[in-house]
Amino acid sequence: MTRTRSLYRMFRRADGATPVASIVIAMIVVTCALATVGVIRVSRQHDVLRLGFELSRRSEQVGKLQETRRRVKSNEAPTQTPTQLAFRWEALELPVVQALSCTKWQGG
Repeated sequence: MTRTRSLYRMFRRADGATPVASIVIAMIVVTCALATVGVIRVSRQHDVLRLGFELSRRSEQVGKLQETRRRVKSNEAPTQTPTQLAFRWEALELPVVQALSCTKWQGG
């Protein structure tokens, strides 16, 4: 009860009438503050969702690259020529230029 009285005293004028304008301004300030907090919270939730979606896409890309690397390692032999490796890389649907630039041929 004392909280209500002290709040009322804060907005009471000297002549005894309550100032409607100051109450309206206080309500507008509180509403703006609550709206700002809500907008910040929603924007953070959207950021979390966007980052989660991006993480999911990147994880799928990493999985595909790891699978491709595993297939390449299991299919290539150390004694093959770069031309033979290029044919294998084409079979795995990888660019030949990348295949030839990444191989170290030790045959001779």
